Amino acid sequence: MEPNHLIELVDKVFQFQPKPLAVAPLEIPTGITPIEQATAGLYHAVNAITESDHTHHLRDWTDRRDRTLEWRHHLANHPIPDTAESSTAIARGEMSVTTALFGTERYEDMLTEFEEILEWSANRYTESARKHQTIADALQRANGIRRRGDERVQQILRSCNRKINKLANGDTDARRHIIEAGQLDVRAAAMAAVSGTNALTRQTLDLDEDYAVISVPDWLTRHHLDTRLHD
Repeated sequence: MEPNHLIELVDKVFQFQPKPLAVAPLEIPTGITPIEQATAGLYHAVNAITESDHTHHLRDWTDRRDRTLEWRHHLANHPIPDTAESSTAIARGEMSVTTALFGTERYEDMLTEFEEILEWSANRYTESARKHQTIADALQRANGIRRRGDERVQQILRSCNRKINKLANGDTDARRHIIEAGQLDVRAAAMAAVSGTNALTRQTLDLDEDYAVISVPDWLTRHHLDTRLHD
C-alpha cells in the first residue's frame, strides 16, 4: 500500500480558502453637532456590519475546513492498494476499480463535495467583497456630504456678510432679516447633510439581515446619538 495521492488534492482545495481576517473597527467621532452625531451613527453601523460579516465568514470557513479535513482523514485511512493485490481482488470481484485507483469507493462523493465547498467559498468571498465595497462607497459619500455641507455654510456666511456690509449703519431691521435668513439656510444645509448621512446608515444596516430590521432612529437611540437640530 502507498499513501493516497488524493490527499494532495485535499490540501490544494483548502489552500484556495485563506482564513478571513478581521477588519479593524473605525474610530467613532465624538462631536456633538447633528452631522457629527449622524456620522457616528454611520460609523457604528459600519463596525457592526464588518464584525458580523467576519463572524459569519469565519464560521463558514471553519465549517469548510472541517469538512475538508474529514476527507483528508478518510483518505489517510484508505491508502492506494498495491497494484498486484488490487488486480487479483478486482478479478475475484472483491474490489472495485474505483477503490483500486483511488483507495475509496467515495471518490465521486468527495469530488462533488469539493465542488460545493469551492463554490461556497467563492460565493462567501464575493458576498464579503460586495459588502466591503458598499461600505467603502458609503464612507466616501459621507465625507463628500460633510464637505459640501461645510462649503455651503461658508457660502451662506459670506453671502450674509456681503449683504450686511452694504447696509446703512442704522438699518437694524434689514440686518436682523439677513441674519435670520442666513440661519434658516444654515439649518437647511445641516438638515440635508444629516439626512444624507442617515440614508447611508440605512444602506449600511441593510447589508445584514439581522440589522436591516432596525430603523435608523432606533439605531441612533441605541448608541445615545441625537441628530435633531434644536432651535
